[in-house]
Parts: sequence; structure tokens; C-alpha cells
Amino acid sequence: MNILFFSDPIGSLSETPEQEGKYCKRWFKELIFEKKKFTFESTIGSMDLETKAYDILVFDFGGIGMGASGLISSLSRQILKLIENKPDVLFIAWSVFTNEYLKDECEKELGDHHNLLNRDVNAEELSNKIKEWVKLGE
Repeated sequence: MNILFFSDPIGSLSETPEQEGKYCKRWFKELIFEKKKFTFESTIGSMDLETKAYDILVFDFGGIGMGASGLISSLSRQILKLIENKPDVLFIAWSVFTNEYLKDECEKELGDHHNLLNRDVNAEELSNKIKEWVKLGE
């Protein structure tokens, strides 16, 4: 299983993109894969979303914030197209802001997708849904 973690280069208020990536990897190791092997890569390059191979894309561009609405719009639309064009890939919005930006920008088009999850729900529910997805891909 290949996981790609995409975050904006700004990071969060308290962590760098590298630290966020390490946290995400540890989260998957402890809550999803436990002793099973998986590959994990972090990136801040939006073109990596198009060119790299992955089974799960975790994305967090919520740190971009005010003043960069064009970038937020572009990233939201890029990810929506990926969600639609890659039904066998699981997409996870990693923050409240990211999920809200995606919903706001793609309000009419987003709809419900079987391959889109939001981390900001019940942690047990989310981990169960990811585990189900991982089993489907085995």
C-alpha cells in the first residue's frame, strides 16, 4: 500500500510540513497498518499528485489561508478531478480547513464520493473506514 501525504509548504501554526508528514505516517502505522508494511511519502509539490503512484492520498492545504484564494481554488479543483478520475484511490482531507476549502470551492460538483473521507470525524469511524478500504485493495 502506497500513501502520499501532500501538504502546503506553510505547514500549520505549530508544525512544519515535515513534522506533519511524520505525524501522519505514525498515525497510519499505529491506527491502520500496525505491523503490516506500507510505503509513505510526503510532498509539498502539487504536481506529485498527478505523477506519483499512490493508493491513498492524504491532503492538507488548509494552512494556505487568507490571501491565496486562487491557489486554494486550483488545489481544490485539481483534487476533485483526481477523486473523480481515480475511483480506486482513497482520498483523505486531513484538516477541517482543507475539507471546508474543498467543499466551498467545489460546492456544486463535490457531491458524495465513495473514495473521499474527512479526518475530522470520529477517529474510530475513520480508522474503520480506512481499514475497510485497505482490505479492498489487498
